[in-house]
Amino acid sequence: MRKIILMAAAVSLALVAGCGESTEDVDAGQTPSASGSPSTSAPSSEKTDGGGVAYFQTKLTPDANVAAGTVLTATATGAKPSTSYYCLVAAYSTEQAGVSAPLMSSLTKVESGADGSLACKVTYQPFEAQDTRGVVRHCPTTAADRKDGFLCGVALADAATTGALSASVASFTPAE
Repeated sequence: MRKIILMAAAVSLALVAGCGESTEDVDAGQTPSASGSPSTSAPSSEKTDGGGVAYFQTKLTPDANVAAGTVLTATATGAKPSTSYYCLVAAYSTEQAGVSAPLMSSLTKVESGADGSLACKVTYQPFEAQDTRGVVRHCPTTAADRKDGFLCGVALADAATTGALSASVASFTPAE
């Protein structure tokens, strides 16, 4: 399931490639538990999916009861050192590999440190956006979105490859 979540984040960031910038790796920090709520039990070291994508740990604060206008702070370790990353808010599927609906207005670019750490701040606003399959998704998620396995989160992806080398995603629960 972690691989699917990260692929969704990578696709969210792949949409950024159309913005004229290079892409960067994306990593996963929080993954949904069996109950569908976020779990912070992400690995402390970089993991790969066998296809060359390195996933790193990301912690998101706050991660629950997030109201409109709240600044979300994603802090990560294990990213590629001294690398540019894209960061954005997205609704992403935990069940359908690569399916996500990014909030492009939240897009920001950050640089990882020499030790592979990075921090990104984005402001959450409720949104609806078309996912990569043409279905309108929402954050906060609707009953239909949740039925299809969608969560709200912050995705990180290396800017050079839009997440093909390094990526992460951390979920949050918006205030309803």
